[in-house]
Amino acid sequence: MGTLNNNYINPFVESVCDFFSTMLGSEVKRGDIRLTRRQPVGAREIAVKIQFAGTTNGILVFFLPAATAIEVAHRFIGLDMETVDDCVLDAVSEFANIVAGGAKSRIQAGLNGPPLDLSLPEIIRDSHNFTQILSRSAWLEVPFASEIGPFEILIHLEMNNRKRRNDESVDC
Repeated sequence: MGTLNNNYINPFVESVCDFFSTMLGSEVKRGDIRLTRRQPVGAREIAVKIQFAGTTNGILVFFLPAATAIEVAHRFIGLDMETVDDCVLDAVSEFANIVAGGAKSRIQAGLNGPPLDLSLPEIIRDSHNFTQILSRSAWLEVPFASEIGPFEILIHLEMNNRKRRNDESVDC
């Protein structure tokens, strides 16, 4: 993994904060960002994977416990759900897609290069596939907490070395 700086981390955090405030009517708090070479602990019930290609290549994985996914879906599409079904998975996929798209726009605005391409979101629900995703050598682990529930984003990026816009990470 190349040198990661806040020009690549902040857009994801900002995009999550925007989604929660505008689409879910909730505040979200970012926890401590850490570099990890291990599989994160905690609920790994639902994962959404999105790949990046362009000036920045990598993978973004959203991990949500089922209860958080259900509440995101409830607030996002307005239906009462008690279990993870196709509607919940679609809503969580769209959540990940909107966040990744917002981050993509912010990253591109700070770079002078070709645009980034995003893959379609891929839902992953079994632990074998979680292990495959996380087999890369290093990830940035970005935990979040909200009244909706906890979740985290793992980021594995490889980018060209470019000058930083700033050296401060953002909070919500």
